[in-house]
Amino acid sequence: MQVLLGEEDRARKTLPTGLSLSNSKIKNAGKGVWTDVKIPQFTRFGPYEGVKQPVKDIKQDEVSGYGWLVSIDSF
Repeated sequence: MQVLLGEEDRARKTLPTGLSLSNSKIKNAGKGVWTDVKIPQFTRFGPYEGVKQPVKDIKQDEVSGYGWLVSIDSF
């Protein structure tokens, strides 16, 4: 099933079987992904479709302490 970018509740609709989206118990973390099944070691999920933003352009008041750092030369 294809779910278009911007579609309401897209994150929940595109989760693989066995995963769920729920509020995190970590302060200011927002929502998180949870599982009730064993995920085999080295399992990869993707693609990640968040907003790409250079680190130098992030304003201090936007920093939550949670995020992904993606490096092109990391492999």
